Amino acid sequence: MALSIASNASALMAASAASSANRDMDVSMERLATGKRVNSASDDAAGVSTISRMNSQVRGLNQAIENASQGQSMAATAEGAMVEVESMLQRMRELSVQSVNDTLNSNDRSNLNDEVDQLKQEIDRVVSATAFNGTALLDGSGDFDLQLGANAGQTMNFKVGNLSTTALGTSLSGAASTASTSNSASGTAAVETVAQMAFNGNDTYEFDLEVGDGAGGTTTLSIAGADVAGGSASDVADKINTAIGAAVTAGSMAAGSVEAKANGNVISITNNMGDSVSVSGFSSDGNGTASYSSVSGAGSSLLLDDAGATTSLSNTGGGGVTNAAGTLTLEAGKDYNFTVNGNNISVSNLGTDTTEDELLAELKLAIGEGAAGSAVSGQVFTLEDSSGKNIEITNFDAAASEAGSAGSMSMTIRTDSAFATPSNTFAQGGSDTSDIGAGAIVQLQFSESEGDYSLDLGGESFTVATASAGDSLQEAIGATRDAINANTQINGNITARVVDGKLEIENKSLAAVTLDNFGATGKAAEVAGAATFGSTNMVTAQNASTNNGVEATPSETTMRFSEDDTYSFKVGGAQVTAQVSDGNLDNMVAAVNSQSNITGIEASLSNGDLLLTNASGGAINLTDFSSEGTGSATAATAAGQGGSATLTDTNAVTGASTAAAGVATATTMELSMDTTDDVSFQISDGRTNSVVRLTSFDTTDNSAMLAEVQSALSQSGSNITASVTSATSAITLTNSLGGEVELSNFKSDGAGVMTASPASEQGVGKMLDDTGTGASQSAVAAIDISSSSGATSALDALDRAIETIGKERANLGAVMNRLDSTISNLTNVSVNTEAAKGRIEDADFATESTNMTKSKILAQASTSILAQANASKQGVLSLLQG
Repeated sequence: MALSIASNASALMAASAASSANRDMDVSMERLATGKRVNSASDDAAGVSTISRMNSQVRGLNQAIENASQGQSMAATAEGAMVEVESMLQRMRELSVQSVNDTLNSNDRSNLNDEVDQLKQEIDRVVSATAFNGTALLDGSGDFDLQLGANAGQTMNFKVGNLSTTALGTSLSGAASTASTSNSASGTAAVETVAQMAFNGNDTYEFDLEVGDGAGGTTTLSIAGADVAGGSASDVADKINTAIGAAVTAGSMAAGSVEAKANGNVISITNNMGDSVSVSGFSSDGNGTASYSSVSGAGSSLLLDDAGATTSLSNTGGGGVTNAAGTLTLEAGKDYNFTVNGNNISVSNLGTDTTEDELLAELKLAIGEGAAGSAVSGQVFTLEDSSGKNIEITNFDAAASEAGSAGSMSMTIRTDSAFATPSNTFAQGGSDTSDIGAGAIVQLQFSESEGDYSLDLGGESFTVATASAGDSLQEAIGATRDAINANTQINGNITARVVDGKLEIENKSLAAVTLDNFGATGKAAEVAGAATFGSTNMVTAQNASTNNGVEATPSETTMRFSEDDTYSFKVGGAQVTAQVSDGNLDNMVAAVNSQSNITGIEASLSNGDLLLTNASGGAINLTDFSSEGTGSATAATAAGQGGSATLTDTNAVTGASTAAAGVATATTMELSMDTTDDVSFQISDGRTNSVVRLTSFDTTDNSAMLAEVQSALSQSGSNITASVTSATSAITLTNSLGGEVELSNFKSDGAGVMTASPASEQGVGKMLDDTGTGASQSAVAAIDISSSSGATSALDALDRAIETIGKERANLGAVMNRLDSTISNLTNVSVNTEAAKGRIEDADFATESTNMTKSKILAQASTSILAQANASKQGVLSLLQG
């Protein structure tokens, strides 16, 4: 044998054996640790797939066992309720037997019937309330599938009949359909959608009204030339109803689906279908608007106005200091004593040649400065104390009077202070000049109705042309107003109006405007000559004291803001910007009051609104309104101080809508015949009764019956319509309003039977037969034991009802027993499948323990041999050393 060291075969063999023994030992230890023979697909590739399938089957079987147990509970719940229903039926039968006996009088039977009625109500309550996990059990809708296997299709079905009093007693079988001569169905009634339009102003209006039909469609009605007169909108309602009638005739709307009613200036539009209502294209011939609101159904309240955005409102003033006036008539040759403002006035030496101007001049001297003449006519004088003091006439039979100088113009100024600025009188040839203060209003009155006047306003010249133009004084003043407002140099700051025959000028700017260069021509320029008096004045004043005039009535404007937003506007020309948050107006009050030293307008809160007050009675002008969002403000002046407006910076609003309040679920009932026969019956929608005359109902061609039904419904104005589809010979009755569809008094010439089938959950299908026994089988709901004959009939109905309950209970008992067997079988299959899976998947501890011991021994032995094999080559060293 050769001696070599290049290859140590024995060591390699020992190392391989050690590795194999360790690997086998790892496998055994894993299986012993997990208890499973198959821990990965490499352990048993085919076994892994089998184990997965068996695992699904076992888990499915266990759930099926749970399903069966739940099914038993459901059946037990229904059966328990049936026990109570049967108990009540037995009591009702007991009472019926008692009522048949003639030892009872009518009162006794009525008392017994009262208990029967209560029991019927309780049966219906039990039927409606009995449910399992929210599913009704006894109302006839019960059609239940139980999954009783691990795989699809492994189900069991059972049904529970309708046990309500309307079904019990009608058939021994307890089926949903039974012979009768009447039947009814009822869907979900519509919730009326109601919108209102309140018309603001007598005007002629136009708009389009669009209404939903409850089935996804809409109809548009064009309303034109609708008048609101005398605060009544009846013409608007009439035109809407006329348009509705035309649409009904055209077939685009159902009769009674929409109606309009008027109450004063408000019309109510009702969509009985419960669908939407909307208005668009709103306009008025004048300035009329309409407030749209949703009464029933979601929608916004809007002001319909075909005008543009409204950003300003002017309060004309509550009344600044006013000028008192009166009339005084004096006769020549008489002396007078009277009191003016507490001053004792004496008039004497009055002759026929005394002129009005002479007397007026003396009166002015007696009363004091500030009186201005404004009119003279014969011996009648009009007195006006333009300083704002009362002219109180006492101890005299006539009223006070006042006269003015010929060819003059008097000016009364309303300022922001509590005291009126004294009036100024402009005369021909004078050099009077007056400033109209910022925000002030002045009134100019001309003394003569014949002649021309000229004046400069803000540096612009204007003429009141009475004589040269041939106009009346009022026409001339109106022309001057128009000229001032049309002047582009001043119309941004100055506005002219005609008020009570006077030319009123309002300065909207923040600076004073000058009024000067007054002149008069023609008759207006004639100045009265100086009065010539005798040794004694005609008028003397014995008391120089005066009284205050009428104090200013504060101007007031309220502002109500529509929503939280940031608002900007000008008050009296001063800019105000503030935020309204959570309806709080404190910021707005502070912003307005910060400008009070400029505007004279103060803000406060009043019933949740912003109240603007000008204590002097001057105007409150709101301009340049805007908001960052969609907010608007309703501004209203105090009574007699102007109007109101909704301030908004948005464009004109010409449309609004109200969402559907609750669309009806149409009620339908299908009518079919088992054979061709001549039949008659009645159809009711709960409001009308339609009589269908004896007509052939052909099972192959029902056109004659359809025409008769449609004619009967049309003549009675019923809400029900009739139709037929090509796919069936049945006639379908539809109440689109979701109301009742009731069929009654069915009669046939032959033995034909009609089936009346309501839609799902709208009623119970019945066979209508006036010849069979089924027609006489009344339901428990119809029994009445207040008479002996009624009690006798009740016994038959109750016997059938008790029999029905018995059959239903027997059916449920069979179901529960079947489920017991199902559970036992499923348990057996599950256990055996689990055992089979265990034989594949589980580890054999005896075998694995033996394998692990063997592997340990082999691992130790191979390690020892490997050491010896490595040491066997040490002899080569001895040979080399020798």
